[in-house]
Amino acid sequence: MKVFEYLLNNGSHLPFSQNFNSVMGIPGLWEILKPTAHSRTLTQLTVCEGFEANRRGTGTVKIGLDGSLALNRAQWAAYHQSRHRLNMQAGENLPLQILFYQICRLMMLPVNLIVVFDGPDRPRIKRGTKVRSAPHALQNAYIQLLTATGFSAHIAPGEADAELGALNLQGHIDAVMTDDVDIFLFGANTIIRLPNVVANGDQISLYTAAAISSHRSTNLTRPRIFLIAILSGGDYDNGLNGCGIKIAHKISTCTTLGDELYTAVISLHRQDLKAFLRGWRDRLKSVLAGPNSILGRQYTVLAQSVTSQFPCIEVLYAYLRPPTSCSDVPENHDPDLSSLAIWCEKYFSWASSQKLLDRFRSKVWSGICIREFLKPLDANAAIANHVLVNLSVAGRPHILRINKATLGEGNPSRRPNIWGYTIEVEEQAFVQAALSKLAPEHQKHFSKYIRKKFNMWIPRSILERALPSLVARFHQTNPMSVQPPLLPLLTPLSACAGTQHNPILVECDSEAEMETDKDDSEEVAETSVHGPPTRIQFLLDFLDHLL
Repeated sequence: MKVFEYLLNNGSHLPFSQNFNSVMGIPGLWEILKPTAHSRTLTQLTVCEGFEANRRGTGTVKIGLDGSLALNRAQWAAYHQSRHRLNMQAGENLPLQILFYQICRLMMLPVNLIVVFDGPDRPRIKRGTKVRSAPHALQNAYIQLLTATGFSAHIAPGEADAELGALNLQGHIDAVMTDDVDIFLFGANTIIRLPNVVANGDQISLYTAAAISSHRSTNLTRPRIFLIAILSGGDYDNGLNGCGIKIAHKISTCTTLGDELYTAVISLHRQDLKAFLRGWRDRLKSVLAGPNSILGRQYTVLAQSVTSQFPCIEVLYAYLRPPTSCSDVPENHDPDLSSLAIWCEKYFSWASSQKLLDRFRSKVWSGICIREFLKPLDANAAIANHVLVNLSVAGRPHILRINKATLGEGNPSRRPNIWGYTIEVEEQAFVQAALSKLAPEHQKHFSKYIRKKFNMWIPRSILERALPSLVARFHQTNPMSVQPPLLPLLTPLSACAGTQHNPILVECDSEAEMETDKDDSEEVAETSVHGPPTRIQFLLDFLDHLL
């Protein structure tokens, strides 16, 4: 079962999925762009440039994901599980299980995820094959999963990649997570290539438009990549017969043909574009077969392949004038454990088979804790609720203790590589929330099966901002190294300054106050299974003592 869960976590990154990936976008372009990639862990990127920078005022990195691609990858991986002889252990709806575990992984990060799906006006033909116009059979179920876990879904008017590129270009999202290299053609500035979790763990390759244009081995801008697609072929056309990626790359960087074509397509009316293309084709032929060709040799056969129908105007429009909504996307919301439990019972029968709590304990609780600690606490509302109706700090996880400080869980080459803590957390509130709306017969299965605690790893800065006194007390006897800051990779946003998190959760006012916190929290711990989960809870406890 451990091997099977490992594959479920990384199902779309199995070796055979590379055959699926290789047919997307411009063949060979990823290899050309490889020297420009920045190496990070996904945790480093989202914690340092999201949470610690208080990006967008929410402390999260807004990532767009191609939902149609995610569904196809999951289905492809599930279909080929038989090669690993593990498909008989899968249970129900293996593609959805793969998606479930991947979403659980993202819940453990300061990420604001927007999953975009292909819409009704997507291209009907790709790579010579007719594309189904109907939504993917699992799309509604996937959207329900996203809603239950607090993430957002968005239906594009056309192709999801085109929508994601426009959203990134306009600053509505910070990065696009995809394997389709065509995303550069659609204007994306920051791309996280879907990681191979099996081989690389938390390590990712991040590409930026700035690095791709400035690196001496690539020297590529959006218009130049556009020209490469037109010459060497991509999803919408096979390109110029006989023109490979290397020749196309050289033409794009040594001439102005790409910039000229790009400007004409986005600015000219159709009839004017037709007239422009006559002269453009002549210039292309001159580059390919002219006596003083800048390519180092003459490509006479290629020049003869430039017909009066090349390039196809519909292909030009598909790349540079695709239908997009040009609007912001919905914000994420709080996860709903009861809805998630119902969803898992509906598609996996986990409540009926009494597997629900085991699955949630290993994959869901940690993400719920992280999401709660990402939210700033409304101190006034918490105190009012407590005084009026004796409510505790709603939703805040109850941390029992810090066990140790680590650079993340797992093998050193695959772990987050950022300081954090392994902590012990009480799970009873999560269990009650998850079971609250299940059928009575299912709740009975778990009536005597409630543990008091579970262990999880949490980045240092997130716990430190939420529970500063707890972290300070731990480090009185457990010193920790300081990591040097990393070079920022995400495009700066004016909104990043934002407002700081509620200061009552950020820092202790003095050494004396820290000592007072220490003494009082230890006193509370003697009469309760958990200490104060936040400084506001400590204040509420102290208020009760005074009253």
